[in-house]
Amino acid sequence: MTSGWRVTKDAIHVLMEGTPKNVELDDIINTIERVPGVVGIHDLHVWSITSGQNALSCHAVVDGDLTINESQILLQSIEHELDHKGISHVTIQMENEADLHDDSLLCKIDQQTSAHNHNYDH
Repeated sequence: MTSGWRVTKDAIHVLMEGTPKNVELDDIINTIERVPGVVGIHDLHVWSITSGQNALSCHAVVDGDLTINESQILLQSIEHELDHKGISHVTIQMENEADLHDDSLLCKIDQQTSAHNHNYDH
């Protein structure tokens, strides 16, 4: 009975897109922000796709003068670092400091739900 409850509890956690227990958000934030070219991040969300496969989405503030090729190299660097942290599916929206969209509907929704979903906001 106990193991059945544990499996059910873990399944509910995955379905509710809770932050995986093996992921330390502060470590993930520091890892991304240490990548050269990243000024900061916000709207961070980490969840399990299935048991043992973690996903991440966030907005990364970068230099607005980056070329597409430089942006791709930056994304590959972030993905490489996160893969070492057990996060294999990464979606990052890049933006520059001049065009931050703090007042956008998406950011407002994320701020309202951050307490429930363990998001890292502005």
